[in-house]
Amino acid sequence: TSASARKWVESVRHRDRQELETSLRAQNMQILATTFTPTAKPLRTWDFTRPTAIIMGNEHSGVNEELISMADGELYIPMYGMIQSFNVSVASAIILSEACRQREAAGFYDSPRLEPDELERRLDEICVEVSEAIGRGCRTIILSDRHSNIDLAPIPSLLLTSAVHHHLVREKT
Repeated sequence: TSASARKWVESVRHRDRQELETSLRAQNMQILATTFTPTAKPLRTWDFTRPTAIIMGNEHSGVNEELISMADGELYIPMYGMIQSFNVSVASAIILSEACRQREAAGFYDSPRLEPDELERRLDEICVEVSEAIGRGCRTIILSDRHSNIDLAPIPSLLLTSAVHHHLVREKT
């Protein structure tokens, strides 16, 4: 991630490969590694509607063999022309875009995946943050999932915008 994203993106470091794998398996993650091996499958053949962890390597040396060995599979991004690699940030963006495409097609973003009470509780938390920011004179408010108990992913942005507006209006009346 970019240096400025550290404010919003949680990083977790693991002591070794085994600790990493144990953590991912405990979360029921599908583990994929980016490679150029004959066993690698094209990006779009993978199901990203499942919880998935992707091991990325750099464009020169790729993913460490020890990490490839723990993967459930290997993927590559189909490319045409002379160059056969993207830098890691571009490759990550392409893979995340495909995951979003699949999840949108599967209806993940059509409606909240939270129960109404839980959605209400989380929106209340967000509105408190927004209200406090407005009270401090903020003109720009960035809503993120930087707090692990606030998950904006299941909330479509239009719904979120409407809900925040609704809550702010409700609080004023």
